Amino acid sequence: MEEKLPELCGIDKCRLMKGHKGAHDNYPSSAWEFMNDRDKRKLVKAGFATPRGGDKGAYQNHVVRNNRVIIPYEKLKSSNLSNYKNGYTIRIFPEQYFESKGKPK
Repeated sequence: MEEKLPELCGIDKCRLMKGHKGAHDNYPSSAWEFMNDRDKRKLVKAGFATPRGGDKGAYQNHVVRNNRVIIPYEKLKSSNLSNYKNGYTIRIFPEQYFESKGKPK
């Protein structure tokens, strides 16, 4: 028997669970509940920061330099993971992970 996987809302690119209450959200913070509070605060703060050069393709903390680094999945192959002594988290979207419903790439 195939396990039914939870579905995302998808309305206006909303990444909350289907049937959620309230406003739609493309970047819900609930996806980061597994992280400790310090790293979650960094992620929220970093979402408002623009790295040097003006591109929004990375997250950067302008205050503390010893937190865990968040690496977008699309930048993973070009990243030297041994540079991150305090660890890293890979940000991956469902469409990057799944080939089709319930089937990882």
